[in-house]
Amino acid sequence: MNKRPLNDRQIAGLKPRVAKQTTVGNLGEPGLTLTISPGGTKSFSFRYSLRDDPQKRRRVKVGRYPSLSLANAQKRAREMRVRVDNGEDPWLDRVRAKEASNRITIHTMDDLWEDYSSKALTTMRSADWHESLWRIHLRPALGNAPIQTVSRAKILSVIEPLRQTKSAALANHVQGIVSRVCSHGVRNQVFDQSPATNLGVKPIAKSRDRVLTEEELKDLLSVLDSSQELSLANVSHQMSFIFRLCLLTLCRRSEVSGALWSEINTREKLWSIGGERVKNGRTHLVPLSEGAIKVLENAKSFLLRQTDFVFQSPRTDKAIRGDSVTQACRRLSNYIGGKKFTTHDLRRTGATILTSEIINCERFIVSKLLNHRSIGDMSGSMINVYDRNEYLPQKREALNNLYRYLESLSK
Repeated sequence: MNKRPLNDRQIAGLKPRVAKQTTVGNLGEPGLTLTISPGGTKSFSFRYSLRDDPQKRRRVKVGRYPSLSLANAQKRAREMRVRVDNGEDPWLDRVRAKEASNRITIHTMDDLWEDYSSKALTTMRSADWHESLWRIHLRPALGNAPIQTVSRAKILSVIEPLRQTKSAALANHVQGIVSRVCSHGVRNQVFDQSPATNLGVKPIAKSRDRVLTEEELKDLLSVLDSSQELSLANVSHQMSFIFRLCLLTLCRRSEVSGALWSEINTREKLWSIGGERVKNGRTHLVPLSEGAIKVLENAKSFLLRQTDFVFQSPRTDKAIRGDSVTQACRRLSNYIGGKKFTTHDLRRTGATILTSEIINCERFIVSKLLNHRSIGDMSGSMINVYDRNEYLPQKREALNNLYRYLESLSK
């Protein structure tokens, strides 16, 4: 008796195996398979044999799930199956596309950026962030510049003002991006020599220490609880949910804004963030307090479309961008007044509350919640390699205590 093909819900629920890639078939279309990486990334592929050479087997990437739905993956597989039956080889499309891209003439820095991003950023977790830094800080001054006019002085004219008016950390990130783009140009014979060399030693960026006071937290929570005040601050309800989760889970901005429903188990009150979405590349297990569950339930009522993204962009089929969260946090901070704060400051504030005498949580457990590789005095390589204990009961107790404290401020 044939098994029924997997559906979208079942695919979303498939979990990765530790240190082992998994391939799943039975997807309702011959040759269509799903590969699950140890980090949790799910990708569709189409496998087939050539009509003129049945011994020769090919595998063509179809797309990532959930960005590509099962129905659309099946449609693409059927289209490729028709081509194979007609004697074509879909695998050659990639070869031809690569040859065509190598023939592209790069005239401007924007052309070079497009070539770089299509080849180097596709596997980077921080691709969206790099794209936003290019779009906001580099494209206005360098994007339309003909390649032959790009000089060290022109690049410094972009970086130095950032150092003076913004921050050393931002200037360093922008300098790193333009250096990588220019090095890509050298490798592809666009430049004989990179114009981004000898830009000077990057000054050490000062570590931020902004922690919101109890009164500031009360003001913040008051605004997040009021639809009227959110409207006056020009901050959407979706953004308010993101800020609350940053506080309640100590997760990073990108981890929260890119959250997937398939990562969240509301019955077990657990959020499993795949390794491909976190900074250190390891799957991060986050216990969900009653407050975090409430935030997710509220977020569900604001869904625009049926996708796997918890926080959907109103303009695209993707998650809300990290830089959009940053801009919303800036508007919120300006509305509340006082010393400015960022989403990372919310994460730092939550961690500080946990280690303070208010809750008195062990620093070791807080480092586990922050998903840091270094864990205080126990940061030796042997500990990091062999200790895979997730300390879920301790983490759950800590986040429940944090929620109760924040609730007391709202009363």
